[in-house]
Amino acid sequence: MSAHLQLFKKFNVVYRSFLINVTEDFCLRFEKKTNAPYLNILHSVGERFTNLNHTCPYEGWLIFKDFELDLSKLKFLLPDGEYRFDIEPIINKATSPQFAMQFFFEMTPTFG
Repeated sequence: MSAHLQLFKKFNVVYRSFLINVTEDFCLRFEKKTNAPYLNILHSVGERFTNLNHTCPYEGWLIFKDFELDLSKLKFLLPDGEYRFDIEPIINKATSPQFAMQFFFEMTPTFG
């Protein structure tokens, strides 16, 4: 299973590609054969909410349930602003994504 991952940052009224624009093989990721820091962060943010946390093969339903984004894990990486994160899974050796997910969030200054 692979996925195309792309992060966008909003500049004025337009989202532009920002920092991440890659296609990654999650099977290799969980076999520890890839060193992609953004995948490690993404995994740490979402691992409690999914069954996508073991080596391949993946069989049956892939579940992502009751997800809550903890932005504190991203604060040291991203400047303040509005973002969109796109995930396009590529399942069962397909040549293109079967669907797309878009997540919108905002990084704001923290005081205290």
